[in-house]
Amino acid sequence: MRNLFLILSISFLLISCNSTPDLSQIDQLNGYWEISKVKEKNGNEKKFSFNENVDYFYLENLKGFRQKMQPQFDGSYKTNGAKEKVSVKEENDSIFIYYETSQDQWKEYLIRLTEEELVVKNESGITYTYKNFKGYITDGEK
Repeated sequence: MRNLFLILSISFLLISCNSTPDLSQIDQLNGYWEISKVKEKNGNEKKFSFNENVDYFYLENLKGFRQKMQPQFDGSYKTNGAKEKVSVKEENDSIFIYYETSQDQWKEYLIRLTEEELVVKNESGITYTYKNFKGYITDGEK
């Protein structure tokens, strides 16, 4: 009986830690994100240690934009000005991020969202893991 309780407790803990995000967390998406890893559908993985571009998200009431930014070493950012419209929707107990430009529309499934990590999967089955970007120099280190 004690073993069963232990197994159930551990299972509950693992499920709780891996639960999908909900809309109450979506404000954590606001800010700068850099890709740290890309995992292809076939399992191949590529890790990134440095990015010239980061994604800036701004959402208010589940709508906003994503913009590609180029961080500078002085703490400023450059951009080409192009913005993708973004909206967030809950469908079938899952959260999706919808993107729209004048030329295309697509969506990504939101797998994980914390203050430090963003994980999404696109319609082609490619998983993108982002980490919160705090600038090139923080406390003397990248």
